Amino acid sequence: MCLSKLSIVDDMLEMLGTPKEYRQLYNWVIGIIIGWTALVFLINASDSLWLNYEYFSLTRICVPFVANHLIHINTLNVLIWVTILRYTKSRFQRINEYIHDILKDGYIKGHHKLTLQLIDEQRIKIKKRKQYIWILSHIHLQLCLISRELNKIFSISMTLQMGCYFVLFVDVSRHIYRSYIDRNAAIVIGQVLDNVFTYIWGVVHNVKFLALNLMCQNLCNKANETIAILYKLFPKNPEEDLREQILQFILQIKQRELKFSGMGFFNFGYNFVRKFYVSVVTVLVIIIQMHIPNPHHAIPSDNDTSNFNSSI
Repeated sequence: MCLSKLSIVDDMLEMLGTPKEYRQLYNWVIGIIIGWTALVFLINASDSLWLNYEYFSLTRICVPFVANHLIHINTLNVLIWVTILRYTKSRFQRINEYIHDILKDGYIKGHHKLTLQLIDEQRIKIKKRKQYIWILSHIHLQLCLISRELNKIFSISMTLQMGCYFVLFVDVSRHIYRSYIDRNAAIVIGQVLDNVFTYIWGVVHNVKFLALNLMCQNLCNKANETIAILYKLFPKNPEEDLREQILQFILQIKQRELKFSGMGFFNFGYNFVRKFYVSVVTVLVIIIQMHIPNPHHAIPSDNDTSNFNSSI
């Protein structure tokens, strides 16, 4: 439903001279789904071969397809969400460019020097500018409405995803810390591969987390940038009706500024990224102070070592 509304917005912008890009969005989504399907099959097949390296088992073939399902769905969700946000951001950018050009080059100077014919021409231009501003304001508000609807659709999944990222980042950080503590231990090939895969997945999930939040922040900035453009060019338009129209447009945007939230608990963006990583570090420090051992790399305590020496 939201994608069909985006197509209508694209048709309206096309009438103003903007190239239609909805077909590119459609092709991108289809390409993402096809590429994601191929990647999922490749990853699951490689995991199945790894699990069946020692001996073959039908159960071990099915395990990766079940265990990796949530991760793969998470990846598809992020890719589609970021693609749609990127497209919506480009539409806001087009609107800002139109508003800037219309208001910057459209105001009148020197009314007392204008002839009657020029005044009539200027009135026609003012009427056209008012029509363009009215159209662009409705397109802008419609894009904001579509963005809020998209936020409602993805809000629950994105919130749960942020919780999964939090647990994952804490676990990866703890794994890296334990690897640093155990750097003098004997090196085992399996342990090295386990560390490498942990680092790779940590980087991949960090990229997805940052891309999602940065795209949400950039889209909100583009939507709210319209206010700055209108304020900057507002004093340059002496036409009373046009000034009133611009003022109403500003008030409509400021009344409900565009924000992407996770079920109302937090807003995606730079501030959330900073608080998120601070919370990860805080939890990691607490875990380290509690001396919770890693089950894969258990370090014997001092009492165990002394008991072992006394028994010898």
